[in-house]
Amino acid sequence: MSKFYLLLFFVVAFSANLFGQGHIAKTPKALEKVPFTKYAILPEENTPEMDDPNTLYLSGANYRAPEEVVSLLRWDAQSYGCVPSRLFANSDGNPTAAWIFSNDGTGAFPERGTGYNTRENGVWPAVTSRVETARTGFPAIARTANGTELIVSHNTGATPWAIQVTRKAAGSSSWTETNLMNPPGNVGLLWPRIATGGPDGETVHVIAITTPVANGGVVYEGMDAHLLYWRSLDGGVTWDIKML
Repeated sequence: MSKFYLLLFFVVAFSANLFGQGHIAKTPKALEKVPFTKYAILPEENTPEMDDPNTLYLSGANYRAPEEVVSLLRWDAQSYGCVPSRLFANSDGNPTAAWIFSNDGTGAFPERGTGYNTRENGVWPAVTSRVETARTGFPAIARTANGTELIVSHNTGATPWAIQVTRKAAGSSSWTETNLMNPPGNVGLLWPRIATGGPDGETVHVIAITTPVANGGVVYEGMDAHLLYWRSLDGGVTWDIKML
């Protein structure tokens, strides 16, 4: 399998005039086209021009960020149709990205996990391994107000499959790994999503589904692929709502 570029496109903060009744106000001649913020996986040997026909028309825009190569990888199916949160600015204002890491390219990709990288001094360091110790997949990443970073992914090394929370506390350089509580019985979990917020910015929300029957799972409470919810009020240290 060919190596793939994980490309990120950043749009620098800009100001915009208000739109009224579907019309652009005042001075249309001062407007310029600005590409949507987006990121994409592109084959190394066949990278097309990224001329995006979908444009925003805004005045006072400042777009100067070029394409940036975050990492090379061999796992080309990054979204499966629904991309979770995988990008934020860290406490220093540098972009931090996560993705499905795998560079082996053989068998069942035993070293699959979360790729993680932060731009430092204008450079993205080389990434050669996953964040987690266990084989995981399909991560989502978020940051709380105090700088704690969290990755949620599904841990296929657990039995039944579980949602793993890989957490780096504010000011720390090391990750801790824990699994969210599974429902009772042989009920696995897959494909989590994460969001942060709350009055102090330290509330963490996680959703996931029970493993579908088609993926070797079981029906839970009369539903195949049951949606479940977990909440933490302290940045992922403890969870006051589990499997709601």
